[in-house]
Amino acid sequence: MFLLLLLEHIRLAGAESTQCSGRVEVYHNNVWGTVCDDGWSLTDAHVVCRQMGCGPALTATSSATFGEGTGQIWLDDVSCFGNEVSLTDCQHPGFGTHNCGHGEDAGVICSEHIRLAGAESTQCSGRVEVYHNNVWGTVCDDGWSLTDAHVVCRQMGCGPALTATSSATFGEGTGQIWLDDVSCFGNEVSLTDCQHPGFGTHNCGHGEDAGVICSEIPLFIVLTQSETSITLQWSAITTSFVLQYDGTETNINAPDGAATVTYTVSSLTAGTIYTFTLYTVIGNGRNSGQQLTAVTAPQNTGGFTNSAQDECSITLQWNKINISTSFVLQYDGIETNINAPDGDGPVIHTVSSLTAGTRYTFTLFSVFESIRSSGVQLTAVTTPQNAEGFTNSGQNESSITLQWNKINNNGFVLQYDGIETNISSPDGDGPVIHTVSSLTAGTRYTFTLFSVFEGIRSSGVQLTAVTAPQNAEGFQKSGQYKSSITLQWNKINNNTSFVLQCDGTETNISVPDGDGPVIHTVSSLIPGTRYTFSLFSVFESIRSSGVQLVGFLEPTYIIRMKLQLNSQTQLSDSEMEDVLVEFFKAHGLSQFSLKVRIIKP
Repeated sequence: MFLLLLLEHIRLAGAESTQCSGRVEVYHNNVWGTVCDDGWSLTDAHVVCRQMGCGPALTATSSATFGEGTGQIWLDDVSCFGNEVSLTDCQHPGFGTHNCGHGEDAGVICSEHIRLAGAESTQCSGRVEVYHNNVWGTVCDDGWSLTDAHVVCRQMGCGPALTATSSATFGEGTGQIWLDDVSCFGNEVSLTDCQHPGFGTHNCGHGEDAGVICSEIPLFIVLTQSETSITLQWSAITTSFVLQYDGTETNINAPDGAATVTYTVSSLTAGTIYTFTLYTVIGNGRNSGQQLTAVTAPQNTGGFTNSAQDECSITLQWNKINISTSFVLQYDGIETNINAPDGDGPVIHTVSSLTAGTRYTFTLFSVFESIRSSGVQLTAVTTPQNAEGFTNSGQNESSITLQWNKINNNGFVLQYDGIETNISSPDGDGPVIHTVSSLTAGTRYTFTLFSVFEGIRSSGVQLTAVTAPQNAEGFQKSGQYKSSITLQWNKINNNTSFVLQCDGTETNISVPDGDGPVIHTVSSLIPGTRYTFSLFSVFESIRSSGVQLVGFLEPTYIIRMKLQLNSQTQLSDSEMEDVLVEFFKAHGLSQFSLKVRIIKP
């Protein structure tokens, strides 16, 4: 019952998984989750294999050997002593505390439901016991042969069988006898795949317990690697070993009482394949050796930088290492595999479908032979969205007031005439209002507005607006006649026209050619009436503040005068009229219309 309870809290899953090999998954808080391979070792795997009711661990797999899991990652940095009943009894920082993705899921390969036990047994020699129906039981030696022993030795991860023992060579077992009359072809994966009459069917006692003696090849695996080192681990079958690589040999002694030997080879070259040969030293000799190929982690790439961004994408680039080194880009729980491009140029990769005005942290790993570097990080931001509602809300002769919608707490840069102004986002939800002062009257200005997030500007929006023109100068009444008043004022320039407003009526007046004043006569007026004239300068439909003039149209008077003039010479009628005109001018009556009738004596 106790074993069943444990099995309910751990399982081996993934592609090509079996009862004794697969991705390790732990059941916690009613959710299955994976285990990260940071610090994952053969000692940890032994606990899992024992918890699963399998034989000793052959390999502690990493980097999602059995495929990537999904959802929760429950454990990371697991550290077992090896005697724990359950994996969750081992040291770890807590359920759900991790810094890895499913590309680092840990797994195990255990010897499947078989163990070697008994007096003086080792990892590769002992009484054969099979696990079935949650009970360990022995195998009877009837028909037991070296071919059968070969299957057991291979299943245990040992070398070829040297002896198929019988008659309880390693001592008698107790309890269940599971197999009898076993007959293997030699290519079976597991002893239980061989022919036999059925579990529990036998006609023998424990005095006939079968066993094996295999060639003792230590379990030889890569535990971890970095850019400059590889840590190896193997079973401490004997106390002395020789490790050979790159023409060098190192003598290594197993620690007292240790089940495994862990040894780190340092000062290696990043991203390089190494072949290690491990010899077991027996007396003055050594065995034929076991080989293992391992690679150092590649170096991290240089030049990892953000080369461009817009509202929905960030373009990253970094230096290529070599044609054999690819990359994994990780952000927001997403991983993307990127191959090294041809040529010598940098690697350029654009991350799309991002959110505008957002900070992203990217981690870039170099990958060589499925081994990742330690990784480098880069924080970059997408361009913020452009402000909306950018409009001109008012102007006068020397300023233009602009407004636009606020975007979060982003700031803004307003650019015009080579000038840039930084504008902070105001409190509240209302629009941003900004007045540009010290401008020239009657002038067109183009404003470009950028939203700014963490120093990155949006693409910008533009707006063209004009200042009000200056008021016309010299606005005056230059004359009147019967029902009209003539006005005049100074021309401003060829681009500024005018609007004259009188008695609710507006008249558009174009600017005349030349440099002289503008002269305009207002007709159909009533004599003896005071009129108020407002004159606006107009530039691109924008009016000045305007100037005013009050004019009075005097009434028309008819004056009859009888004058007698004496002249020493005879005057013509026209000469007589000229004399009268000069007379009236001299007496301030020049604005009157004169009708002269000359009567000669």
